[in-house]
Amino acid sequence: LSGLGDGTITLSVTLTNGNGTGGAVTDTATKDTAAPADYTVSIDQSLINITNQSNVSFTFSGAQLLSTYSYTFSSSGGVGTISDSGLIISATQNINNIDLSSLPDGTIALSVVLTDLFGPGNPATDTAIKNTAVPSGYTVSFDQDPINQTNENNVSFTITGAEIGADYEYSISSSGGGTPVISTGVVGSASEQINTDLSGLPNGTLTLSVILSNVNGDGSPATNTATKETCFAGTTAPALDGSVVTTFCDDFNQDLDLYILNTAPVGAELRWSTNSDISVTVDYLGGSVVSAPGTYYGFFYDALNDCFSNATPVTLTQSFTPTTGIASNLGTCSDAGNGDTLVDLDDSLSGADPGAWQLTTAPVGASISINGSNIVDFDGQPQGDYIFTFTTTGAQGTCANQSVDVTVTVNDCSGPCDAGNTAPQFNGDNTTIEFCDVVNTDLNDYLTSTTAPSGTVLIWSTSNDPTVTGAHLNGGAVVEPGTYYGFFYDETNDCASPILPITLVRNFTPTIDSTTGDAGCGASILTLSATASVTDDSNISYTWYDAPTGGNIVGTSDTFTSNTLSETTSFYVTASANGCETERVEVVATINAAPNAGTPTNAVACNVVGDGGPNSIDLDDRLAGADSGTWTIITDPSNGTLVIGSGNTVDFVGLPSGNYIFEYTTNTAEAPCTDPSVQVTISVSDCVVDSDGDGLSDGEEATLGTNPDNPDTDGDGLTDGEEVLVIDDISTTAVPENATDPLDACDPFLTPDCNPEDIDLAITKELQESGPYLEGDQAVFVITVSNNDMTRVLDIVVTDVLDPSFQYESHQASMGNYDPNTGEWSIAEMTASDAEATLEISVTVTESAVLQNTATLTSSFPADNTITENNTSTVTINEDIDLGIAKTVEDNRSKLIGGEVTFEITVSNNDLTRVLDVIVSDVLSSSFTYSSHNASLGDYDPGTGEWSIPEMAANVEEAILTITATINDLEDLENTATLISSFPADATITENNSDTVTVNAERSQCEDPGTICNIFSPNGDGWNDTLTLVGHEQYPNNTFEVFDRYGNSVFQMDGYDSSWDGTGKNGQLPKGTYFYILDLNGDGTDVVKGWIQIVRNN
Repeated sequence: LSGLGDGTITLSVTLTNGNGTGGAVTDTATKDTAAPADYTVSIDQSLINITNQSNVSFTFSGAQLLSTYSYTFSSSGGVGTISDSGLIISATQNINNIDLSSLPDGTIALSVVLTDLFGPGNPATDTAIKNTAVPSGYTVSFDQDPINQTNENNVSFTITGAEIGADYEYSISSSGGGTPVISTGVVGSASEQINTDLSGLPNGTLTLSVILSNVNGDGSPATNTATKETCFAGTTAPALDGSVVTTFCDDFNQDLDLYILNTAPVGAELRWSTNSDISVTVDYLGGSVVSAPGTYYGFFYDALNDCFSNATPVTLTQSFTPTTGIASNLGTCSDAGNGDTLVDLDDSLSGADPGAWQLTTAPVGASISINGSNIVDFDGQPQGDYIFTFTTTGAQGTCANQSVDVTVTVNDCSGPCDAGNTAPQFNGDNTTIEFCDVVNTDLNDYLTSTTAPSGTVLIWSTSNDPTVTGAHLNGGAVVEPGTYYGFFYDETNDCASPILPITLVRNFTPTIDSTTGDAGCGASILTLSATASVTDDSNISYTWYDAPTGGNIVGTSDTFTSNTLSETTSFYVTASANGCETERVEVVATINAAPNAGTPTNAVACNVVGDGGPNSIDLDDRLAGADSGTWTIITDPSNGTLVIGSGNTVDFVGLPSGNYIFEYTTNTAEAPCTDPSVQVTISVSDCVVDSDGDGLSDGEEATLGTNPDNPDTDGDGLTDGEEVLVIDDISTTAVPENATDPLDACDPFLTPDCNPEDIDLAITKELQESGPYLEGDQAVFVITVSNNDMTRVLDIVVTDVLDPSFQYESHQASMGNYDPNTGEWSIAEMTASDAEATLEISVTVTESAVLQNTATLTSSFPADNTITENNTSTVTINEDIDLGIAKTVEDNRSKLIGGEVTFEITVSNNDLTRVLDVIVSDVLSSSFTYSSHNASLGDYDPGTGEWSIPEMAANVEEAILTITATINDLEDLENTATLISSFPADATITENNSDTVTVNAERSQCEDPGTICNIFSPNGDGWNDTLTLVGHEQYPNNTFEVFDRYGNSVFQMDGYDSSWDGTGKNGQLPKGTYFYILDLNGDGTDVVKGWIQIVRNN
């Protein structure tokens, strides 16, 4: 058979004799003349480690039976091989118990050759990674340092150089004590970022210790430290500088910061409050400058964490300078014979505080004494000016007693002088008056009165000698600084009163030459400054305000340091010298927002399509809360092939495995802010790793959301691979039948152990036909169970026990089975694709009445506890209906006795449902005589007055009965139609079950003599063709005349005899209304007026 190819050889044999050929008989054999081929091998351990290196196995696929195998294991980590051989007895033979512990770590290569009589086949190969070392070479670092109140709840650290798939355990402790924070997890990337909450650790130096471990053991701890300080203010109160004065005289502006020796800790600032309870923030001062006495509390404040140190109190006291009041010079006589020589010095002062007098200057030869009442007698004293000094005595604190001089001018008073002994009265406190830049005033404005004594005038002079008339001014208006003297001048006698000196001083307002603002990045303490100059080189003081007008003083030097500012704020500065202050100038403290580079999250990507993980990464998706910025490449294992694409998406297909590091930098910073950066690491691999051996790669598990380190994520007894791939895993007892959800512990085994969520089933029950149903009728109930959640449900029990008024006949269920004895409908299972199940129960109605039957969901698994309102449904048979009775009269105008009336009775089927045996009663009273009737449904019995309708179908809206009768009586006659009965009964709305009409009957006017029968129809039919005057024979002298509606006479006759047929002067009158005048006696004693109606066919 060398000419036949390899394969199954078929032998067919037939035998033939003289009688013909018999049937063929066959047999087969296999021809194989080639070496083994088309076989593969796979190492059963994807990762060879210290726990399995002594028991490695591999499996054949397509191996040729009875061939021999020989295999060799080698490692890329060094020399040496492991080899062995054997006989193939199964096409999928498993070779195990291979000890590779002597091979170094690295990529393990397996090469297997099958050999038969025709020689060896081609080698079949596979590889696996051997790693028997513990994790090493990794480091850790806190991502936040310092850790404060704003981030202590979400602190992160990064493990760099981590072994993917290794377990980590970390511990974070504080030098301040407390319970360390400990947790564990699994490394997902080479740069693993881990978040934790450290709010429970006290402040201090935090020590982080991380240990990575794998199946081979624990690695060495990696450590890092950071500082936790959730209040930078600390607890120590500011140190008081006791050398700074705290007592003040008169008005003051004091900077409280001058009382503190030490500076605020980094991250805190010095603040002041008027409240010893410094937690009351509404009492915080806006600045440090105060102008009122009291106790102030200084403390260090951490604005970021809203906390503070203990406080230092500073108490400021204020006293006030005593006043000497308003002083006036006086005059008196030296000779008692010529005038008064006594002077009460106290009379020279107005509004002075207590004090004492002393003589300061007197003419030569004077001998002056001041008595206890401060009165001086100048009798016999030398003439001239006596200067007395008054000094207050009540000064307190840092205030000094004040003095003022009063001049008493003494002369002999021998000559006449009308100027008096008192100087003009000053109306202020200080006779030295200061001006800013320009002097322009009227000296008279400083006097309490400008009225001079009789015979004198008020004079202002630049000389203190009133007799120097060349120094006298014309009025009080002045524009120059200097000392001016006011007095009352008696020109006739060339004498004057004592003088009032007023000194005008011109000061200069400074000029603010420049200001310098400041800027900060985020919440900052900023320093502002100003420079000023003044013409006369006086000392310049600066005042800083927090508002353009009004507001608070916040600083008193050429520089001002703010509290912590969180937004751009304007302050306002003035410069002043000698009481002359500039306008406020705005100086801006600018706060620029610190850009946020966001919170980065590392990721993994696959460089092979279809291996379960993402092939491209949108870098923007790896940041949370970032401001605008740009990406750059920091680490590129592809040596330049890597490109950041449009939309910041990076495609890693075909790129080398490794850690690719990208840096994001914001581009929105305004000085002094700088643009921050963060880095994102993308760990790239082929993703073909099955860490837990469940048949799914780690990349596939990442996509599914299953745990790559747990072969049975949902714990339902099937591995993740069995549930997804529907391939049996011999390590589990259960066998997969269909694809199920590897994240659902209740799929496919729905048991109480899986703790399923509650579901919602809805029960509805209805009649197949609406009814009504009489005794003996057949009815079909339809019960429906709706699977509202479209989920798998087991052991559903619906109870539908038939009322005794129903006799069970049969049933039909789309699912499960119904037991008519117990009334239970049991459904073993509704799958997630089963939207509903139905049960039809056929019954015979045994009672003609209103009947009910109910279906109720009794139980299910999972339980229906979500929406329970739809767990029961009731159907009502022969439910009450509503029929409406309406009765009307056709042409319901006044009728005449003997005339006919037609009644119309309507039965309305308001519910549009089927109704049986409807009976309406309409009995005619003796005022009517029955003539005829017509019914659209049923029949009317005039003897009993009953209208019987056997059935009104659901589509019949109404039935109508008309009854025609003759009227027998006068006046208003009533007739009523009433619904007597129906099936089902009308018990819902009974107000419309009866209706009554009224007919107005009158006697004919044509019966009274002397009456015109005012309607006639001259159509030649022999009836009512002429206008009749009843009993015209009794009125032979009557006159009768007819007018149209315009007042024109159309007919006139004396002795009218009922003969007029509607013919006028010009022929037949048209139909319509006319008017008449009838004089029955022809003498005007009995005149009747009225209208006539001519009725014609056209």
